[in-house]
Amino acid sequence: MPLPRLSRSQCAKPFVCLLCVLCASLIGSELPAGELPGAKPLTEQGDLAAKMVQGIDAYLMRELEKAAKGGADKWHVITESRTTGENPRRH
Repeated sequence: MPLPRLSRSQCAKPFVCLLCVLCASLIGSELPAGELPGAKPLTEQGDLAAKMVQGIDAYLMRELEKAAKGGADKWHVITESRTTGENPRRH
């Protein structure tokens, strides 16, 4: 069975892709590794993950408290229930 003939553009596509990858790898290897502008070395001591979790917890607790205080004007709580034992509803 004869192989199908490929057009010139079909033959060029893999070559162009290979050339792009080769050029990108050469250009990338020439760039010096350095610090980002404005970046400072990490000097914090101790368990950084625990400090991050504490900060996230403090932020979420503040936001939760703010949401609880700010939501009172948006909710009307019905305290009288039509039947006994029914929980109050919010509208």
